[in-house]
Amino acid sequence: MTGRTPHEPKTPYRQLTNPLPTILIALLAGSASWLVMQKVSPVLWPVWAVMVTFGLWQAGFDAGTTWIPKRVAHATWWVLAVAVVAVGAMSPSTGALTLVSSLLCVAAFWAVWALTGAGFGFGDVRFAPLVGAVSGALWGGAGLALVVAAGLVLTLAWMVTDRALSGQRRLVPWVPGLWAGCVMTLLLL
Repeated sequence: MTGRTPHEPKTPYRQLTNPLPTILIALLAGSASWLVMQKVSPVLWPVWAVMVTFGLWQAGFDAGTTWIPKRVAHATWWVLAVAVVAVGAMSPSTGALTLVSSLLCVAAFWAVWALTGAGFGFGDVRFAPLVGAVSGALWGGAGLALVVAAGLVLTLAWMVTDRALSGQRRLVPWVPGLWAGCVMTLLLL
């Protein structure tokens, strides 16, 4: 992951084609999928499948560019909507909890984005439905707080490391930390 200074242009997507990140993302997706199958009820596998695939795709975009394209976010939302319906078909109460927690997470992230004005980008708001769907369905509000706290710690650790290595104050992608926070909290189950 590399940050950029606020004055640097966004990296064109064509420059992001590199086999190493693709291999890393494939390994992360496989490892996260294995962890989900070990730790999560099969009822929630559909929303977690979206997180370990489309969510990781968004985290990769954010890591490389510090932003998430609308089209990627919108595609993810549609797939997540289908996954939430699938969860609801298997367990109506779990489906409802997944939907409500997803919407509450979007509202909370949007409020933070609207109030801070900088540092917390709209890409993070675009990622919020996934965070809410996977964390709220497992642990409710406490789970959401735990996932966000884990993501915050991971992102701040990256920011400190990046600043120490580069000597510059650069934009830091939050979505990779949030994605990792979601997956790492599974280790607590």
